[in-house]
Amino acid sequence: MFSARWIAQGRILTAGADGTARVWNGATGTLLQTYQGWPGFLADAILAPDDLVIGGDADGSLRFWDAASGAKLWTLPAHKSAVIGVHLEGVDIVTRGFAGEISRWRLPHSGAVMEACAHHSPCAIVP
Repeated sequence: MFSARWIAQGRILTAGADGTARVWNGATGTLLQTYQGWPGFLADAILAPDDLVIGGDADGSLRFWDAASGAKLWTLPAHKSAVIGVHLEGVDIVTRGFAGEISRWRLPHSGAVMEACAHHSPCAIVP
């Protein structure tokens, strides 16, 4: 496990070496949801206000999942090095790459992105 953070309703969101994010009950330790990863590690993950789980991947991408269903939604190429930090600053996503670079992302409302992705598989947003 590379990161763990408290999220809403006493739950814990973790990101791990197997490229998977997981939500746990903070009181009992029970696994509640798994967000199946990609090859490589997932260094950090957050829960965004619009019910998205966003993870920073070893390949430099941000990965997006639907928080309720666990479905993979889309990928955003973010850094040339591994994404090792992800957090929200207002409506923006701020990321940190292993090489020391920092980026700030303002994405359209997730509904608009999911609608666009419905017509392309796999969906990748290119900055």
